[in-house]
Amino acid sequence: MNSDSTISLTHSQRALLADAAERHDGACGLPSRTNWRPVPKYLASLIEQRLLREVRAKADMPAWRDDDNGRPLALIITKRGRDAARVAAEQASEPHDEGSRPDPKESVNAARQPRDGSKIATVIMLLRRETGVSLADLVAATGWLPHTTRAALTGLRKRGHQVTRLRQYEGGSIYRIVNVPDQAVAA
Repeated sequence: MNSDSTISLTHSQRALLADAAERHDGACGLPSRTNWRPVPKYLASLIEQRLLREVRAKADMPAWRDDDNGRPLALIITKRGRDAARVAAEQASEPHDEGSRPDPKESVNAARQPRDGSKIATVIMLLRRETGVSLADLVAATGWLPHTTRAALTGLRKRGHQVTRLRQYEGGSIYRIVNVPDQAVAA
């Protein structure tokens, strides 16, 4: 059992507690999922952490299981569960500090600076040349296979670099970074 200071909750558990905290009777509504198998496990975890407790279900309460006599049981949120839901809601509304994980939606197009001396930094340096670089040169510089090198170019595009490909009749294609994202200019 977790100590009072440490409550470990998944996203689904936090959502379940928040919904129960908003109900007038504090009953825990069961998720309407097609995959029911994991639900009893994470509900049992909430009971073990004393965030929910079992009571005999009233007519307007969602039943989560039947007792040994066949009577329906419902789950209601405890005071500790309400406190955990409140803390989780506060944490979700707080802005992230510098040390926290960035929001993936905000950083989809943000180019990150690679570590100095890494292979991807070498690829970026070669792509910044006026003449560009061929796939064969990138393979030779990194030691990667051609399909891995092409995947790295795709990854750079996803990071916000505008990598262009100029097809030549002889010698394959030439790749080049046309723009340099603001965050990657530091080099």
